[in-house]
Amino acid sequence: MARGPWERFNNPQAALLPDGRIAVLYCETNDDYTASESKVFLWLDGEPAVRDFVARGSRIAGDDRYETAVEVSREAFPSKATTVVVATGEDFADAVTAAPLAASLRAPLLLVRRNRLDDVVAAEIRRLGARYAVVVGGPGAVSEGVANAVRAQLVRERRVDRVAGPDRYGTSAAVASRMAEVRGDPHGVVLATGDNFPDAIAGGVLSARKNMPVLLTRSGQIPEAAADFISRVGPAEIVVIGDATVVSDEAVSQALELSPGASAIRLGGPTRYDTAAAVVEHALERGITMEQFVVCTGEAFPDALTASVLAARRNSAVLLTRRYELPEPSARIVRDHRDEVLRWTVVGGTGVVSAGPIRGISASVLSP
Repeated sequence: MARGPWERFNNPQAALLPDGRIAVLYCETNDDYTASESKVFLWLDGEPAVRDFVARGSRIAGDDRYETAVEVSREAFPSKATTVVVATGEDFADAVTAAPLAASLRAPLLLVRRNRLDDVVAAEIRRLGARYAVVVGGPGAVSEGVANAVRAQLVRERRVDRVAGPDRYGTSAAVASRMAEVRGDPHGVVLATGDNFPDAIAGGVLSARKNMPVLLTRSGQIPEAAADFISRVGPAEIVVIGDATVVSDEAVSQALELSPGASAIRLGGPTRYDTAAAVVEHALERGITMEQFVVCTGEAFPDALTASVLAARRNSAVLLTRRYELPEPSARIVRDHRDEVLRWTVVGGTGVVSAGPIRGISASVLSP
């Protein structure tokens, strides 16, 4: 049955079979703004008997992280976008929360160098016909010169806003506040370590699709900017990414004290891939699907950022992989949900995701 706000049934056809049974053929279409896919089922006696397709995979990649981000933008936004979000492709700290903001603004995420706007990125801003740009991070991450170069590519209003704090923790809180301005105070927040990128990336799709901003934290204490946001908004749910070695129980207790009545859930595992899988399983329980899932490297942050935006557009999960093999936690999720899969997309070139993980995904999708 239809599960999402854009799903519907189209053109059902019935036929009387020679044995007296009635077969009903119908198409289920998911039309999420610019993304559209159809699933066709044959129902016999009330049960689905045939899926008439095999899930297909594809790769989105450019020559480097900046071109890959552009290719993802073209896939997710094939026509136009009013706003673009710009973040550094050189360091994860200021950029890691940019993907949820882009999703909340229904905007592509484009990566830039600190002191240079690549021609391919400038051309993409012009293709999108964007009127507004949001730069995530301070001048140390994206210089004023680059912000001005971005402004020059915009049309009409040519407005550029910068969302930043004095450090990575302040920037994540500033992004959370901007998301709240766009979509209202969130029901929940995601807490992830600010010391490394994988956990924050893992929480990105849950954050983007469910309006749960990612707040970066120190291991043993909630930073002041994040604490102020939690106290002001009073979220009912706090999702902690990673085990107690990266976000301590003391930090979680502090967050709960800042939002009386809130509940906390910890999603983690022994490796970044186990943690990402735990987040995906939780997200699937919250309405995110495996229908058009996205795969990216768990070993570097840039492709994972833009992959999160694409996945949010599709209301689908992001799975992390090693370069040469698909980790078992990711493979298990594909196997467990293989009947739901329509298609899957690898973000990044063969230098970050080789043929090995692709073979692993195909085997998992087709496993009996």
